[in-house]
Amino acid sequence: MSYLIGVDVGETFTTAAVGRGGRAEVVLSVPSVVSAGAARDVVVGDAGPWVTRRFLGRVGDPTPVLVGAQPVAAESLVARVVAHVVTAVAARMGGPAARVAVTYPVGWGPHRLAALRAALPAGTLTVPAAAAIAVTSGASSVAVHDLGGSRFTAAVMRRGPDGRFTLAGRAEELPVGGADLDDLVFEHVRFALGADQPDSDRAAVARLRWACTAAKEALSSDTEVRIPVVLPGIDTQVRLTRAELEELARPLVAETVAALVAAIGSAGVVPTAVVLAGGSARLPLLTQVVSEQLSRPVTVAPAGAAAIGAALVADEPPPEPTRVALRVVDAPTQARPVEPVRPPVPVGSAPAPAAASRGMSRKLMAVVGAAVAAMAVAGGVALASRDVPPGADADPVSTPISTTTTTQPVTTTTVVPTTEATTRQPTRTRRSTPPTTTTTTSQPTTTTTTSAAPSAPDSSAAPESTQGGRS
Repeated sequence: MSYLIGVDVGETFTTAAVGRGGRAEVVLSVPSVVSAGAARDVVVGDAGPWVTRRFLGRVGDPTPVLVGAQPVAAESLVARVVAHVVTAVAARMGGPAARVAVTYPVGWGPHRLAALRAALPAGTLTVPAAAAIAVTSGASSVAVHDLGGSRFTAAVMRRGPDGRFTLAGRAEELPVGGADLDDLVFEHVRFALGADQPDSDRAAVARLRWACTAAKEALSSDTEVRIPVVLPGIDTQVRLTRAELEELARPLVAETVAALVAAIGSAGVVPTAVVLAGGSARLPLLTQVVSEQLSRPVTVAPAGAAAIGAALVADEPPPEPTRVALRVVDAPTQARPVEPVRPPVPVGSAPAPAAASRGMSRKLMAVVGAAVAAMAVAGGVALASRDVPPGADADPVSTPISTTTTTQPVTTTTVVPTTEATTRQPTRTRRSTPPTTTTTTSQPTTTTTTSAAPSAPDSSAAPESTQGGRS
């Protein structure tokens, strides 16, 4: 009898379900890890010395994943894991499956999805859609709270006229998962043991971590567990209650519920069903908080619900894949700075408008400068031709010096004016040396030095001088 296979590829585990006669069940679950064997061949599992895990989020990246010393594209690693699972199921069922459907994260864009479909020719559907198919039957819209091993996703799926589920609004994703709860339990055990605990035995620490994960899963139905601790020099047990676990997990649960509420708000619809999926969906605190926050009952999906939903729809024809042009990168190269694109320079043609504008601006500035210089010279000539009344303040720039020495009322005065003016160019320069007046008698008795305003350049009369006063 023919059968169908649904494969749910997760960051930590890959699960396969077999569907027959409208029903499906989980038959296999393996860790999502690959390793490099002795012949440098990439094999599924942790048999080799070099183990690579959590490569699902790298699908579509141009930089390959190193498995030992061999670079492999992440989508090829996903395809090898799926092929390994399908082969193992076919050996158990006694023959190959009729069709295979594989899940992918709902947050992927066309680029990642096209890369996966190119490496894995199989039907595809999102993880929340597969979970909604496995749990609900006639719901028109389903809110899915998916707490996986290392990532959380909240999405609202809406059923279309063809019976397929599509994303409504936007999905909310957080980098938290069941592994974070395992770490909380592990830290609780370390705190109970005290600070003097050895960490050198990696195998013993790994066994302790597995015991913490088993204790977390057992508290979904039990109220108290004993965690065995076998380390160098330590052989004991640590008690952990459900209340203690819920106290440790409460901040993480509150964060995921807030993301679910945001996803429902972006969808703009009131979901007719709420599904809790993922490996940590059976935590009693999670069911309580989600039900209280949304004011409606919730349904806890069974283990492997996404694989079950994929197996139920594997007999349906897959949708037409999105055509996306992919850039093939043979090997990672060092990034080079991108040079700006410069426009071509015209040869033998008229100057560009920008160059013409600059030429006109220069000519206009030259004309304006000449006009301003001419106005300045004209103003200087007008100021020089005015009579400055006696006692007025002297020019702070040109300060003529007048020296007078007298013994008799009759004086002899000599005036030497020196003036140079250049007026041939539009821009005029005027330099003026103030007149120097010297009066000399035979026997000087009084000497007075004063500052006087400059006289007009064309004046031939000397300024009046008074004995012992200012001129």
